Amino acid sequence: MDIYVERIGKVITLEEWKKYVQSDKELSLSEQGKGINPLTRTTMYFEIPGRVIYKNNYEIYYENGKIGCDGLSDEIQGKLIEIARFFNAKVFDCGEEIKFD
Repeated sequence: MDIYVERIGKVITLEEWKKYVQSDKELSLSEQGKGINPLTRTTMYFEIPGRVIYKNNYEIYYENGKIGCDGLSDEIQGKLIEIARFFNAKVFDCGEEIKFD
């Protein structure tokens, strides 16, 4: 994850994240991933616990207590700051904290 939300001192649990997602109309839980097996060229389906779609455009992942995504835009950064405020957490971009009011 390039940009992520992390709560210092108390990990954000998967259950907390899913409960938050249910309360946010811009997010939808989408835990099934899809890909192509490079050897057989067949479609594979796999589970990605806590994976969310934001505005039908961005994928946000839950991994080891962190919530984040790859890539950065002003829109996704704003959403992650909103999520961080809810969880009383911090936002990091490639390991460097992003300061917000």
